[in-house]
Amino acid sequence: MGLGQSAIRVSVVTLSGREFVSMTATGAWTRRDICERVPGLKGSLLRAARLLHNGLEVTDKTPLRTLGVLDGACLQILFDQNAARVVVTTCDFEAKLWGAETGERLRTVYEHDLVVNAAAFSPDGVSMVTASLDDLAKIWNTDTGECLHTLRGHSLGLTSAAFSPDGALVLTASYDKTAKMWNV
Repeated sequence: MGLGQSAIRVSVVTLSGREFVSMTATGAWTRRDICERVPGLKGSLLRAARLLHNGLEVTDKTPLRTLGVLDGACLQILFDQNAARVVVTTCDFEAKLWGAETGERLRTVYEHDLVVNAAAFSPDGVSMVTASLDDLAKIWNTDTGECLHTLRGHSLGLTSAAFSPDGALVLTASYDKTAKMWNV
């Protein structure tokens, strides 16, 4: 670490919570600095890897300190089950699906009215769920981008969403201090 640079302990985890790697970073580090230190993340996978911190994307131009990343932070790395696609949620009310091999954007889903805080793939990769501050979760077909279901019932914005291991249920969590389970 250089003079005046504080060490930040960072864990890179999958959406399921599995830790990929822990490392010590500085506030000046970007996505590329972190991804280059993740074992097995090379070539097109390195270019396609997306990192999130509290729903905000860590980019090659955004230093960790700009996003308020503190010591002990967890960053999410997002891939589908086959590591073929990556989903990134953004502050511009969208979720973007990327090809991991090519690094190209495959599609953007944008039917939310506020920030999309989280996204997760179904176990088979056919669907994904998004969770937004607009109080809604939406289930999407990953091939067509079609919205298959809109899950309503929370009174405040959603913080996260995940599929059950069999893909039959979605669990959502909200700032209203509730979690809901949905049959999908």
